[in-house]
Amino acid sequence: MRMRTLGLIGLGLILLWFLYAARAVLTPFVLGAIFAYILSPLVNILSERTKLHRVYFVIFLYVVLFAVIGWVGTLLTRQIFEEARQLSDGSQILLKNASSYIETLPIWAQGYARDAIVSIRETLTIEPSSVLPIFSGAASRFFATITFLFASFYFLKDGGRFVDSILLFFPGEYKLEGEILLRRINTILGN
Repeated sequence: MRMRTLGLIGLGLILLWFLYAARAVLTPFVLGAIFAYILSPLVNILSERTKLHRVYFVIFLYVVLFAVIGWVGTLLTRQIFEEARQLSDGSQILLKNASSYIETLPIWAQGYARDAIVSIRETLTIEPSSVLPIFSGAASRFFATITFLFASFYFLKDGGRFVDSILLFFPGEYKLEGEILLRRINTILGN
C-alpha cells in the first residue's frame, strides 16, 4: 500500500512537471475550454429553441466575435496611430527648442545637455533589429490565438458530449458517482 501511494505521488509530481513544462502549448486549449464552457449555455438555448444544429450558432457567435474584435481593433488602431503621431511631432518640437536653449546653459552643463538630447533622439529612432523580438512575440501570440479559436470551436460544437467523454476515464464502478459529480459541478458553475 505504501509503495502504491508513493508511486501515485511520484506520478502526480511528474504530471505537474509536464503541465508546467507544456504550459505555453496547453494555455490556448484551457482558455478555449473555459470560453466554450461560458458560451455553451447560450449555444444550447439557441439550438434547442430553433432545432438547428449547434455548429450554425457557433459559427454565428464567431462571426459576431470577429466583427466586434475588428471594430474595436479599428478604433484602437486609429487612436494609437494618432497619439503616436502627436507624440512624435511634440517630441521633435521639444528637441528643437531644447537644442536652441543649450547655448544659454553654463559651459560645464552644455556637454551634458547635448548628450541628453542625442540620447533622446536615439531612443526615438527605431532600429530594425529591435523590431524582430516584437514580431516573433506577435507571431507566437497569433498562433496561440488561432489554436484557441479552433479549440473553443470544437469544444462548443461538441459541448454536450464533454461529460460522456470524461466519464470514459472513470472505472466502471465509479462511473455513476462520477457522472453525478460532473453534473453537479456543471450545474453549480453554470448558474
